[in-house]
Amino acid sequence: MNPRGREWGIARNIELTDAGCTSRMLEGKPEVFDGFIMHLDEVTRLPEGTASLGGNAHTPTQAAIFAEGESSFWSTQYHPEYNLHETGRLIAARAEALVREGHFSDENAVAEHASSMKALHADPTSQELRARLGVSDDILDPRIREVELRNWLRFIESRGS
Repeated sequence: MNPRGREWGIARNIELTDAGCTSRMLEGKPEVFDGFIMHLDEVTRLPEGTASLGGNAHTPTQAAIFAEGESSFWSTQYHPEYNLHETGRLIAARAEALVREGHFSDENAVAEHASSMKALHADPTSQELRARLGVSDDILDPRIREVELRNWLRFIESRGS
């Protein structure tokens, strides 16, 4: 359990480490970016020889690659596979917990936030919604948001050749 509590919605200011800047997993990712998140967990110890590739103030290890022999395990704490619509749905589903944990005043505030996320997903050009949610291209543009997924597929393809 993360002693700082739940990291939810958008993990802010994930900063690549030196290892992250040269990692195949994060190739093409900005050195500082935001990512979708919803968790209470935290990596407290990495296997020997494994470096954290990036982290933020809430969760020091947001990405890592563990390699052993022929095996390579790529991991992110944030979710590059999520989008605003799915994250809005997840936030709405966790409304009771988010209110209980003090992230929102009541379930109506959760519903409004979740609705704004889904509305921005439907209209990513809305400057008003982007500003309200503090969302930039690293969240909206799948070419940035999904870099890790594409890099993993390229890595798997290169190993099969």
